[in-house]
Amino acid sequence: FEQISEEGLTPSVYSFTNIINAHVRSGDVEGAQRRLEAMDEHSLAPNVVTFTALLKGLTTVGDMKAAETLLERMASCEDGINLRSANTMLRGCVRMGEVQLAADVSRRMLTEWSIEADGVSLEYLLRLLSQGLRLDAAKEILNRMLS
Repeated sequence: FEQISEEGLTPSVYSFTNIINAHVRSGDVEGAQRRLEAMDEHSLAPNVVTFTALLKGLTTVGDMKAAETLLERMASCEDGINLRSANTMLRGCVRMGEVQLAADVSRRMLTEWSIEADGVSLEYLLRLLSQGLRLDAAKEILNRMLS
């Protein structure tokens, strides 16, 4: 990033997104968060890809509170939340055993974000609902998957 500035180039949403993704892939989620803050300082609006990259990092390290906060920020942005970002959050819920959070995300996918769950979403929900012994809800998901 510093090299971009030193070369006299102007950082873009795309350059920031790639740097954030590199931080996440190398396990430096705090560095990724700092880059998101730097975007704000440069008056650059993150896009759904930027947010999803950071969301992946936060859920991978189990920081579900920060992931929830980021999801709320995403929901208020122009790009909003897409299926990939919702599934990233659901995958984090599976990793951390966050049954209620996954149920909330699933509900909001339909009611607030107008996102239709795909097979991946349904698999994550089925796994979590089964783990949480919410068998009636799990049966509903299974029936949707089979129909």
